[in-house]
Amino acid sequence: RFPSFSRKKLAEVLKGLGMRYALLPKNRLNPPSRTFNSKKVVSTIGHMAQVHDSLSSSMLFCDEMKFPLYQTSQKKWMRKDQDCPQFYNRRPAPDTTIVAIALCSTRGFECVQLFTQEITGTDFAYFLHEAIDKLPSGHKYSILLDNATWHLAQPVSSSRVQEFLHFNEPGLFQLNLIENAFSGCRADFRKRALVETVEEEARQILSIFFDLVQEERFKGYYRNHLRNLLKYLDRHSAKVETST
Repeated sequence: RFPSFSRKKLAEVLKGLGMRYALLPKNRLNPPSRTFNSKKVVSTIGHMAQVHDSLSSSMLFCDEMKFPLYQTSQKKWMRKDQDCPQFYNRRPAPDTTIVAIALCSTRGFECVQLFTQEITGTDFAYFLHEAIDKLPSGHKYSILLDNATWHLAQPVSSSRVQEFLHFNEPGLFQLNLIENAFSGCRADFRKRALVETVEEEARQILSIFFDLVQEERFKGYYRNHLRNLLKYLDRHSAKVETST
């Protein structure tokens, strides 16, 4: 409405008044009830703390991330006499999403594999075999996972990779460092260049994962990860002591 006004200056003034630009809280009619097993939480934090403290061991983090190649905004500029050919977030074809399995350390992404379909237990077992084989030898590794069905599938549980896996408390994604790393990748993905093919999209996604900027970002992700370990240890250790 006022194109001569500076949005940056307006934001500075509002922040100077003690205000902030924040998401509205959600007030669901039927909020999900979620409880955590405090003993499992404390055990998982203890396991990771011991691995972090060991010079001969490394903690790794693994999960999947979806990259929808076709996205729409809620509004679009059009001429008054023009009909809109699109619908909000309606994806025209099933191959418009790339799924990435990623493995990271506290320093950066180690291995990434891209798929154009949903992940299966066989896919995940293959990824783990290939990723673990590429890690430096003479070192111990522990991989934190959530409880997705393909993580628990028979091809994974019956293979030698099982000995590397440590399963997180269901729903407690705050303990998994890779979730923060995914947030940075998602932000970069939304600013990617326009390309014509799925192959070009895949190359762009891989370049995001292995961009040199990730090294500096992971220093912050690791600090936040350690803060979360202390935060949830303090919260759940008290509950364990009370129950015992």
